[in-house]
Amino acid sequence: RVYNGGTMTVASEYTITRIEIVGEANGSATLSSNPSGLSGKVWTGSATSVTFTAGTEKHYRFQKLNITYLVPASSVTTYAISIANDIQNGTIEADKMSGIVEGESVTLTITADDGYVLESLTVDGTNVTSSVSNGTYSFSMPSHDVAVSASFKEQGETPVETVVYLTNSEIAAALGASTTTTDTYGDLSIDSNSGEWAANVNVKNTLTYLQLRNKTGSKLVSPVFSSSISKVVITPNKSKQTTSRTIHLVPSNTEVPTSTSTYGSSLWENEYGSVATGTTGADVTINFSDEATSFILVVEGGATYIDAIAIYLN
Repeated sequence: RVYNGGTMTVASEYTITRIEIVGEANGSATLSSNPSGLSGKVWTGSATSVTFTAGTEKHYRFQKLNITYLVPASSVTTYAISIANDIQNGTIEADKMSGIVEGESVTLTITADDGYVLESLTVDGTNVTSSVSNGTYSFSMPSHDVAVSASFKEQGETPVETVVYLTNSEIAAALGASTTTTDTYGDLSIDSNSGEWAANVNVKNTLTYLQLRNKTGSKLVSPVFSSSISKVVITPNKSKQTTSRTIHLVPSNTEVPTSTSTYGSSLWENEYGSVATGTTGADVTINFSDEATSFILVVEGGATYIDAIAIYLN
């Protein structure tokens, strides 16, 4: 209650724009406001402090105040999309171009001109062409601006795909040249029509497959190929690969630990891809989206036995 001549002040760190008074006068009590703006039981205006004064006739009883503030927006860092201006024979459009916060979804719409199809879409430095579906590609905004580029080709043009191999006979020949007669892990160089492969594997000279383990620097390093890799098909040894293992393909500058501790998937966060072998020795495939021309093969979970590898080049 505010008695005759008494005051009640509403103050805020934010700007007050409206105050609705739920209350009643006693007898003929009146109410005024400073600053002005009171009409009946509603005050409107713009102030950080509003004072209500009861008239000199009896008192005014306040039950509740409904207050509207202007709260400033918090400071949020936003990012932008830039689309290359030299794209020909088609267009790329983003559903938002600026004011994008980290983690917000962005969708690109890819439209080819008549007689053309998408050849390549690159987002934030990564080729994502294989992830385009029904003319769209969506991604989560990182904590930086993102550049988008694309190329289109005439419809009907078929890219020439080359397949090179690390064959089982090449693997067997390299192991057969070893002088080691027991199960021993060591370095092995493999001459192949696809190039020179370097490995750290079981070098027992009677083996006819690559036996890798998931620790102590065991790996298979590919040659550097003449063009980028589209996929790698790995053929495990059907009689030996009776337990499922995970194969990781990682960039050639990845440091493979040489300690005795086993590898974990967290070591390969920058991998091109991974795949489980299964237990029947069936071929497994890793598709590439990056413009990589080489890789390191490592395994997780235990010993893995590989008969041959096919590398598909763009």
